[in-house]
Amino acid sequence: MNPINFILILSAIMFVNWNITFFIQTFFHHRYSAHGQFTMSAGWERFFGIMSLLLTSGYLSPRAYGLLHRWHHAFTDTPQDPHSPKGESGISGIIHFFWKTRNEYQRAVVSCKRGDVTKFTKNLPQFNWVDKVGENWVIRLFWITTWIATHLWIAWQVDGWWAIPTSIVFALSNVGMAPIHGFIINWLTHKYGYRNHDVDNTSTNLAWLSPATWGESLHNNHHKHPDSINFAERWFEIDQTSWVVKLFNWIGIIKIANP
Repeated sequence: MNPINFILILSAIMFVNWNITFFIQTFFHHRYSAHGQFTMSAGWERFFGIMSLLLTSGYLSPRAYGLLHRWHHAFTDTPQDPHSPKGESGISGIIHFFWKTRNEYQRAVVSCKRGDVTKFTKNLPQFNWVDKVGENWVIRLFWITTWIATHLWIAWQVDGWWAIPTSIVFALSNVGMAPIHGFIINWLTHKYGYRNHDVDNTSTNLAWLSPATWGESLHNNHHKHPDSINFAERWFEIDQTSWVVKLFNWIGIIKIANP
C-alpha cells in the first residue's frame, strides 16, 4: 500500500469515528439525557441507546453521563464540580483532572445502578442491559483489541517499520475518543477562548473548534442558556447539531421541548 494512502485511510477512519462519537455524545447524551431539550418515543430512545453502544468509541452510559453533567451545571467550578479544571495547570493538573472525572463518572454509574432518586435523576433514560454490556470490561477489552488489530492489519499492507507505531497511535486515539472530547470541552473551554456572557463560572467559547465538536465548544453560550437547542449565537459560531435536532423534529423522530 502506498504510504500516502495508508495515512489517508487511517485519517478517514478517525474522521468518521470522531464525528459519529461526537454527534451521539452531544445529541443523545448531552442535549437529550442531561438537559431534556427534546423528547422521543421509547422506540427511538432505545435505538439511540443501542447506537451509543455500537457506534461510539469508549462507551458512556447515557444515564450516568446525564447525571454527571447535571452535577457539573449545579456545582460548576466549585469543589463539588465533577470535572472542573479551575486551579489546575500543567501535566499534573491535567492528570488530576482526568482522574477526578473518571472517579466521578464511576460514582454516577454506581448511583444509577443503585437506583438512587434525587433532584438530578428526573427523566434520565434507563438502559439496564445496554449499560451492563457497555460497562463490561471484557467487552471493552474486546473493542480495544479490535481497534488495535484492525489498524495493525492495515499497517501490515505497508512497507516500512514506521507504519506499525503510526497505526498504534491512530488506534489508541480512536479508543480514547471520549477522554479526548472531555478534555476539549471540560478543560479547554474552561481555560481558553472568549466569552459572550458574564456567567459565574470560567466557561468560554472556542468558535474555531465548534464545527469539529458539533457545537459543543460554544460552552459559555451553553452555560448561559442550558435549555437552548442552538449553542451558536454570533454569525461566526456554528452548531450543526441544532440543525439535525430541527430536522429530526420536522420529520417526527423527536419533539423539541422549548422551540
